Amino acid sequence: MGRVGSKRRRMKQRVSLLPRSWCGLTALGAGVACLLSACTQISGDAELRSDGTLTHSGGRTGTEPDAGAAGAAAVSVGSDGSAGTPGSVGAAGSSSAGQAGSGQAGSTGTPPANLISNADFELGIAPWSAAFGGTLSLSVEQAHSGTHSGRVTSRTQSYQGAHYDLTNVVTPGAQYAVSAWGRIGNGATSTAPLKLTALFKCMGLSDQYVTVRQVSAASDAAWSELRGGTFTVPASDACDIVQILVYVEGPPPGYDLYVDDVTVTAL
Repeated sequence: MGRVGSKRRRMKQRVSLLPRSWCGLTALGAGVACLLSACTQISGDAELRSDGTLTHSGGRTGTEPDAGAAGAAAVSVGSDGSAGTPGSVGAAGSSSAGQAGSGQAGSTGTPPANLISNADFELGIAPWSAAFGGTLSLSVEQAHSGTHSGRVTSRTQSYQGAHYDLTNVVTPGAQYAVSAWGRIGNGATSTAPLKLTALFKCMGLSDQYVTVRQVSAASDAAWSELRGGTFTVPASDACDIVQILVYVEGPPPGYDLYVDDVTVTAL
């Protein structure tokens, strides 16, 4: 019995080191993280009985490890069942199951650029013009936004208005959305038609006039919106472009025409 008891005590001393070989260290003196998901941290003395079973005198001090446990360390295991080298300690709160809130919010994006510079006439007249006659000037009498608008006076034809040259800023074959605000003044009646028009000049071909948007009764008492129109630039194989204009026209001769807040954006 003396020899058996001595042998049991030596085995008890050796077995007490088994948890260190089974589990990776999380920190010095802070317990261990088990290799298997069902393992727990062990305190107290472990004893290997003569019948081959392993017991320990202490209770369970930890909880079963879960994904993302603070400071969890991975341990590799050899084919013979021996413990390998402990892995690196994970960052606190990290989880192999995925991080909370990892979904990315959708981008709101940015609105398309307006191809019309000085669209509101707040910087003067340029680069606008009265290409087909009449006189274009800056007005502070009426403004849809800001403090200025473009005003076309001395009109002798209904197509005379405020024109903008898009030749160098559009792409052949591309489609564009167009909108504008217009108002009449100094006319024989309080209402008159307004049109938003695109003109395409192609080498060797007849000019193409496209009515983008129109209202039949624009007022001299309020601004009318010409909105929701589109045009498509002729493809390069169908048109050798000379000039592309967009403009507001429409009132009969003798009416003044106010123009403000014009936009042309790519679709």
